[in-house]
Amino acid sequence: MAVGAAASIRTRRDVWKLPPSDTTLDWYAKAVAALWDKPFDDPLSWRYQGAIHDYDPADDPLKKPGDLPPANDDRFRRLCQHGSAYFLPWHRMYLFYFEQLIAATVVQLGGPAGWSLPYWNYSDQNNPNARQLPPAFRDHNSRLFIAQRHPTINAGQLMAAPRVGLACLRYGQFFGIDNGEGGGFGGQNTGDPVHSGDLSGGLENTPHGSVHIGVGGAGPTETAGWMSKFWTAALDPIFWLHHSNIDRLWEVWRNRDPSHQNPDDNTWRTQTFEFHDSIGQIVSLTVAQVLDSTADPLGYQYEDITDPLQGV
Repeated sequence: MAVGAAASIRTRRDVWKLPPSDTTLDWYAKAVAALWDKPFDDPLSWRYQGAIHDYDPADDPLKKPGDLPPANDDRFRRLCQHGSAYFLPWHRMYLFYFEQLIAATVVQLGGPAGWSLPYWNYSDQNNPNARQLPPAFRDHNSRLFIAQRHPTINAGQLMAAPRVGLACLRYGQFFGIDNGEGGGFGGQNTGDPVHSGDLSGGLENTPHGSVHIGVGGAGPTETAGWMSKFWTAALDPIFWLHHSNIDRLWEVWRNRDPSHQNPDDNTWRTQTFEFHDSIGQIVSLTVAQVLDSTADPLGYQYEDITDPLQGV
């Protein structure tokens, strides 16, 4: 076992390849329902977890009379990193602690230990249904169903193929300039964290951003669904499977070419971000700690990180 490798590696699997007997999504739905009912000021609640990504009190679709603001709300709200090279490591941390929370909730509900977050591989050329929202998320009787999506997506229509394009995998450098121009896969190095910047890398643009809009919908004649807005995106359960796939594509990029390397910039690697763990305690990670998903503290791998472009 490599130095730093986790003792037990969890595997995140393609949601479309889960066998009919698999209960991963059943337990996910039950856990979402349990977290949904917790009060906003509880760090383990669905709303609190969503507000970590972003929050707008004027556009909170789940707001209730008598809501108490979370403690440390300025410290733990509106923290998502977009438009910079912190996009990928911050979201990896966010997914990791969310996965821990769901896994712990599944056990509390009487389910099995070891729940692992699936990914939605909407770019799979071998699956004719890949660009379709997975059935469990279109089931009106499931907590995974959210009405606030583009109606055609909830009806099972395929997203347009350009939304799931993978041209970003051809970018040779992680750091880039001009919104991914010049080989930037992961975004421009801004030095300091950026909640909502405009120096995004190729992966953040497509398929990340384009799938958000494809699911949520946005346009002059449409009302944007939850996935189309920073401050509501993480309230949609499909958000987490979408970002699991974006995280997987980071591994695909690194695996497809030996020259594809994470930056060695010390400022980037030592940047620290805070979260809550599965019992609500404040925890933190540096970027350097999450660059190898198979090592401690993360300890997970993806079912498939083969090159979908076959080196082209």
